[in-house]
Amino acid sequence: MSDPSPAAKKYPASKNDWAPSPEFAGLLGIIALTLWLGFQVASQIAERGRLQAAWTAQEPQVQESLRQRQQLQGLAGDTAALAEGGNANAKQIVESMKEKGITMTAPGAAPAK
Repeated sequence: MSDPSPAAKKYPASKNDWAPSPEFAGLLGIIALTLWLGFQVASQIAERGRLQAAWTAQEPQVQESLRQRQQLQGLAGDTAALAEGGNANAKQIVESMKEKGITMTAPGAAPAK
């Protein structure tokens, strides 16, 4: 079994034959890691831009909801003030809301605990 194969006889090994070295494998790994990290950074930058666009697009709705919340709190406060002043309908509304777990306080009054 010591006979070399026909290909080995036809093409003998020489000093110019190329063989991968450990340095080449390490360099290839570093290049792959660098490309992967570059792709990840680019993806995160693109995602950040999309999130900022979504945030900006939601801003008008957020402002409108804050305005409506202030109006509702004003109405609830006025209703609570009327109830404290003796208005029977306002008292009924405040009691109905209290049964549902919603506390209505008059403006300037300490909130109930």
